Amino acid sequence: YALNTSRALRPYDNDGFYETYRQNWAPFNILNELDNNNMTLDVKDIKLQADFEYKLMDGLKFNSSAALRYVISDRDHDVREGSNVVQAFRAAETTVVKDQNIYLYQDPDHLDGEKEVVLKDGGIWYRYQNKMTAINWRNSFSYDKIFGKNGQHEINAFAGSEIRVIDRDFSAQDTYGIMYDNGYLGNPNHKLYRKLFAEGDALFKRGYEKERNVGFFARVNYTYDGKYTASLTGRYDASNQQGQSGAMWLPTWTASGKWNIIQEEWMMNQTTFSDLSLRGSYGLTATAGPASNSSAVFKNALTVSRFDPNTREVGMQIENLKNGDLTWEKQYEANIGLDMGLFKNRIYLSTDIYQRQAFDLVDQVRTSGIGGETYKWGNNADMTTKGVELSLTTRNIDTKSFKWTSNLNVSYYDQKIKKLSYTPRAFDLIAKTGGNVVGKPRNVLYSYEFTGLNSEGLPTYVMAD
Repeated sequence: YALNTSRALRPYDNDGFYETYRQNWAPFNILNELDNNNMTLDVKDIKLQADFEYKLMDGLKFNSSAALRYVISDRDHDVREGSNVVQAFRAAETTVVKDQNIYLYQDPDHLDGEKEVVLKDGGIWYRYQNKMTAINWRNSFSYDKIFGKNGQHEINAFAGSEIRVIDRDFSAQDTYGIMYDNGYLGNPNHKLYRKLFAEGDALFKRGYEKERNVGFFARVNYTYDGKYTASLTGRYDASNQQGQSGAMWLPTWTASGKWNIIQEEWMMNQTTFSDLSLRGSYGLTATAGPASNSSAVFKNALTVSRFDPNTREVGMQIENLKNGDLTWEKQYEANIGLDMGLFKNRIYLSTDIYQRQAFDLVDQVRTSGIGGETYKWGNNADMTTKGVELSLTTRNIDTKSFKWTSNLNVSYYDQKIKKLSYTPRAFDLIAKTGGNVVGKPRNVLYSYEFTGLNSEGLPTYVMAD
C-alpha cells in the first residue's frame, strides 16, 4: 500500500468517518480495504529421513542418508462485497462512468448497446497453491586417524556424492460471485466469464518445474598437536539449470587454516582466556542463479488476442531464447576470523573480516531487441563486497535456578557493482524492487527528488536539464 498509494491520502475525514477516494471508478479507503480483504496462508511441511552407517574398518565408515520432503502451501484471498475491486465491477451510477468503466460488460454482438453490471452478487475468491516434492540422497565415506608418538597428528577425510531432485507444481484459480454473507454460495454470471475470457483471463493456471542436481565432494583436515589445523574442501556440481556448452559442471574449492592459540604452552598458566583462536579461509563458491534458460523455454499458449473465444487456437510461444553459455554465479571469498572466550566463556567474542569478489552474476539485460528478445537472462555483472561481522555473547547470570544470556550482533559491509553489461534507464531504477548502477550496491531503492506541489496541487520533481 505504501509503495503504490499517495502519502497524502488520509483514512478519516474531519468528522471521524472513513474518507474515500475514487479508484477504479469506485470508492477507496485503506481501512475499508482491510475490513473487506482477508488472506489466509496454510502450509504443510512433511519430511522423512533415513540414515545408515556401517563401519568398514578401523577409522573408516560408510554413511548413506536419504530424505524425502513434501510441502504444500495454500493461499486464499477473499475479496468481499464491500471492497474497492468488487465495487468497481458495479460502478455504473452515471453515463460517463458506464462508458469509461472497463469492469462493465459490453456485449460484443451489440457494441452500440449500454454496458451492464455482471458481478451483481458476491465477491471474488483467489486461490493459489504451490507444491514441492524434494528427494535428496547422499552417500559418503569418512576416515579418522590419530597417530604419532604422543598422538600429535590427526587426519580427517571425507568424500562422497549427492543427488537432489526437486519437482514444483503451481496452480491458481479465480472464482467470481462468492456470496460471503450467505453461506459462501456461488452465484456466477455467464456474461462475466464471457467478458473475462474475451480479455484473455484463463481463470485457472497451472505450471510445473523440474530441478535436477548432482554433486561430488571431498574434504581433508590435518591437525598437529591440537594447535594447528589445515583444511582443503572441493566440490564438483552440475545442474540442469545451467548451459550445455561445458558450463553445466563447475568445480569449487576452499582452503582454510586455524591456529588454536589457547593450546600454546605460554597460554597454559593464565586464567583470563578460556578460548582463543585465529582462523582464515579463501575459496571459490557458486550458486545456480535465478535464470533457467540454458535451453530455449517454450510454453503452450492460447491465442487470447482474438476477440471471439470461438476462434482461439492452442499455440506455442517462446518465453526465453536459449543461452547455452549460461553458467553459475561465482565468487572468490577471503575471510579472517578471531574467536575469543573470557572467564570460562562468560564473555565470548567472534569477529570476521571478509571480502567477496562475485562475478558472472545473473540478471536481465535490456537489449535493442535484435534476436527476438528485449530482455535477456545472462551472466552479465561483477560485484565486490567487503565487510565486518561481530558477535558478542555474555552469560550475565548462570545459576541452577536462573540463567540470563545476552547476544549482540553487529555487521557492516561496503558493496559495489563493478561491471554491468547494460546502462539502466531512470524508469527502471525507480522500480519497487530497486535498481543496479555501477559503483553502487545491488538493488538500491531510487526515486525522483520531490520538490513540492505546484499552484495546481500537482507534484513536481527535479528533472534532467
